Amino acid sequence: MRNLDFTSDSPQSIKLGDSSDVLSLQVTESDKPVDLSKVSSITVKIGNTLGFLTEINVDVSSLLHPTDGIINVVISSKFSSKLPAGQYLLEVWIDDAQGNTVIYPDTSYPTVIGFSIKKNIMTETSTVISTLTLADFKTKFDEMQDDLQYKAASGYFKGLKGDKGDKGDKGDKGDKGDKGDKGDTGTVDNAGLINSQAFQSLQTQVDNSAVGTNLIVQSDLKNGYINRDTGGMIIDGNDFYLDNYIATNGATVFTFSSPDYVFKGDINDTLAMYDSNKNYLGYQSVTSATQTLSNPNTAYIRVSINFMVEGSTTGNLSDWLSTHRYKIEKGSVATDWYPNPSEVLTQSDYATIKAAIVALGGTLS
Repeated sequence: MRNLDFTSDSPQSIKLGDSSDVLSLQVTESDKPVDLSKVSSITVKIGNTLGFLTEINVDVSSLLHPTDGIINVVISSKFSSKLPAGQYLLEVWIDDAQGNTVIYPDTSYPTVIGFSIKKNIMTETSTVISTLTLADFKTKFDEMQDDLQYKAASGYFKGLKGDKGDKGDKGDKGDKGDKGDKGDTGTVDNAGLINSQAFQSLQTQVDNSAVGTNLIVQSDLKNGYINRDTGGMIIDGNDFYLDNYIATNGATVFTFSSPDYVFKGDINDTLAMYDSNKNYLGYQSVTSATQTLSNPNTAYIRVSINFMVEGSTTGNLSDWLSTHRYKIEKGSVATDWYPNPSEVLTQSDYATIKAAIVALGGTLS
C-alpha cells in the first residue's frame, strides 16, 4: 500500500502572496518510508475536483533526508498567484532510473491529500469560472464586434452628443461652441472603429489567446467515438471523444500531445471537420501528432481517440482520464501542458476583459 501524507510539522494551508511556504510531504509503502535516494524524478501534481491543474518538479538532489521519504515542496508567491483561493488536491509521481512511474497514494486510499490557499487582506474575490470556454468567449467577442460594426454603419455613434467644450469667458456652455472650443462630436466611421488602437489590441489578444492554449476541456471527454459516415457520436467502451466543437478561427494545423506518455496516434483515431453551421464535412485519421486539415472550409473540429491503442483496457475510461491528460493546440509545435482557460479563468480576469469591452461600447454578460 502506497500512501502520501503531510509530516507532523508541515502546514496544510498557505496564504496568497507569502513567499516562504513549504509543504512537507512523506511517501510510504506499507507504512515504511520510501528510499528516494535513487529515483530519477519527483513531480507533485496539483488539481481540484475538476481534475489536474498544474505541477511542481522537485529536484531530487535537494532532498535533505532522501531515505526518510520526505519531500519538501516550495510554494512560491509567483506560483500560488496563478491559482485562486480554495481547496486543492495533491499526488506525487515518482520515476525510477528505468522510467517506471509510481503514484502516491495508490488506489488503496480513497482520496488524495489536499491543502488550501487562503486569501490575504489585499486579495480580491476570485472564483473559478467553469462554464466559459475559449470558444464561448470568442463567440461573445465576435457578437460584440458585429454589434459595434452595425452601430457604426447605421450612424448610431453620429447621433451621440459630443463632449462639452471648454467654458467661454462668459460661462456659456461649451457644446454650443459660441465662445468656447467646440467639443468632440463623437462621430466615428466603421473603418475608424475597427482600426482603432484599443479595438485592434483587444482583437489581437483574443486571436492570439489560442496560440499554445489547450483547446481540450478535460471534463468534456466522453466515452465513445465519431461516426465517420455522419459526424455523430457512437457510445462504446474502447474510445473517447471531445463532446464540444473546437472553433478553428482560420487555423489549419493542430498538434496533439500528452505530458503523461507519448501520444501514439492510430488510424482509428478520428478528426472530424464541420463548416460554420456545424454541418459535417468529413474526417481524417489521426496517425501523427500534427494534423493539417484536409478541408479548407473547416470552421469546427471534433476528435475521438482509441485509448486502448494508447495503452488502456476496455471499460477503463474514468481511470485512464484521471491519470492521463490531453492537449490540442493550434500550430505544429507542442508546448507544455496546461488546462483549458475555462478551468483557470478567474472572476478578476473576466472582469478585466469585460471592462475593456464595455469601454468600447460593447456588452459581455
